[in-house]
Amino acid sequence: MRDLEMLQIKPDMWSRTSDYFEQILGYCELLLANGQAYVDDTDPELMKQEREQRRPLKCRDNDVEKNKRLFDKMKRGTELGLRCCVRMKMNMASDNGCLRDPTIYRCKAEEHVRTKGKYK
Repeated sequence: MRDLEMLQIKPDMWSRTSDYFEQILGYCELLLANGQAYVDDTDPELMKQEREQRRPLKCRDNDVEKNKRLFDKMKRGTELGLRCCVRMKMNMASDNGCLRDPTIYRCKAEEHVRTKGKYK
């Protein structure tokens, strides 16, 4: 906030990402249902190697039902769900590593300061 004051920027309103958690969940479900995203349960070391080599991860081809089941585990915060993330299907061959199926949703086991244990 001090940075904004220094730049003499006066915001019209303040918001927090947590104000939109429900909407974010809805968008994830929509992207998964449309096949534009997938749930990645790949071992982190293998995931790193595959992404560096620009190879699609095997879970990229999960069917919609499998993605829905895994996403449900993520929302419930199960052991498997906490190891997963949701990735947007983009370009695994991109020279820009950030565009190789970036993570758009992940879980955290810790309680959130505002929403407590409602979301994982």
